[in-house]
Amino acid sequence: LEPEVLYHEHKVLCSAPLSEVERRIPCLCTAERVFLCLRREALSEEHPLLSKEGEPDYGELQRWVRTADWATAVERMSQLHGRAANPAPADVKLHPAWRWHVDCRRRGPRGSRVRGVDNLAAKQSVRQALHEVLDPLGVEHDSKTPTMTVFVFLSPHVGLLGVPVFQRHIRQGRFPHKGLHHATAWGLALTARLKPGEVVVDPMAGKGISLLEAAAYWPDCVYVGVEVDPEQLGKAYENVAANPEARCELLLGDARCLPLAPGSADVLICDLPYGRQYSEHSSIPELYRSVLRSLSVVLRPGGRAVLITSEEHAQALCDAAVDDTDESSGGDVIPVASTVGAPPRDQRRLGEVASLVDGAAGGAAAAAAAAAATSAESLRGAAVLPFRFGGHKDRQRCALCCFVRGTLSREEAEALFDFKLARGLENSELTWKDLKPSMVPYQPWRSSSVGH
Repeated sequence: LEPEVLYHEHKVLCSAPLSEVERRIPCLCTAERVFLCLRREALSEEHPLLSKEGEPDYGELQRWVRTADWATAVERMSQLHGRAANPAPADVKLHPAWRWHVDCRRRGPRGSRVRGVDNLAAKQSVRQALHEVLDPLGVEHDSKTPTMTVFVFLSPHVGLLGVPVFQRHIRQGRFPHKGLHHATAWGLALTARLKPGEVVVDPMAGKGISLLEAAAYWPDCVYVGVEVDPEQLGKAYENVAANPEARCELLLGDARCLPLAPGSADVLICDLPYGRQYSEHSSIPELYRSVLRSLSVVLRPGGRAVLITSEEHAQALCDAAVDDTDESSGGDVIPVASTVGAPPRDQRRLGEVASLVDGAAGGAAAAAAAAAATSAESLRGAAVLPFRFGGHKDRQRCALCCFVRGTLSREEAEALFDFKLARGLENSELTWKDLKPSMVPYQPWRSSSVGH
């Protein structure tokens, strides 16, 4: 990357191909923010912006803005963040358009000429020039809910114009009750290739760690956890309360007959029991068959599921999917458990997922009818990825099993998932923890929130 260090400004400048930025920058563990630098200007006392005579020449800032290549900058940001630069109005909900605001910072000792630059006047000048260059690109100004920050930095030695694209991710690991390892939960969500606006369900949520960790990296999804054990569910509520930014709701129910409407989930993620802590080994195959029948009902056609089990039981899980495809799903159905009453503070938020909950009139009969009607589109295996949880004491070999609901070709099914982890760990001593990114896409309205 050939870095150049600006010691007095606490900044490092480097040039790199976009592919290297995508591969290496997210794993930086010491940087606070990463910018696309659009202008670098050497400053001194003779520079017009810091002129001793009269007011600073704010026209210099406007010249920086007007001469920058904004079309390329917006294109690069869209590539790094995986969004369209100018989506059609119908796509705005899932792929929000770029909306900008301005931030200006000065750094210098008292009495230095850079202190004579008025922040408000500088912002106004930059804002005026930005309207000229960004409005034709379809990038609008929005000071309340921006998705892009135009940043101006001034010191006695250098002036920088840039756009932050990544920021350091502070893991939300302040859970009152620990559960699934945070790197494993992140790997589940990454492999599922979550998209904004999707409904993500964990049918065996436990303490809710898998959903909350996913919400820290993919905050624009809606997360629903279902847990049959009231004690575990109570701990999950406490974890959710400690992470109020997460759009996560919890229900009491059995994974073998989920209290959710048919086709209401876009993605299913789950750390299934495989006899290590819960369930007997002999009962695992039957449990998997019952669970997969239920999952195939609540998952929408074309939806995907990423499930963890032990390497020993991976074949039983794949066989359960085959059994579900070959057999009718209209047999015995376990009664639907009632939804649990949320704490008073959270009860109001249940409205966000109220349409997903199967009403009391549905019951077991409705679930059985839905299962029979959708048996032609049961879960079909897409891939099985072996991995270890990690840790010097952990010798458990596990498998990440990916499924799709519907009749898709193998190539189409595999395109729905992200197998970056599988490729990254091939012939390597690395673990998921080593590959988990330290940087996340910069989001101005969440930049001060925990976990973002």
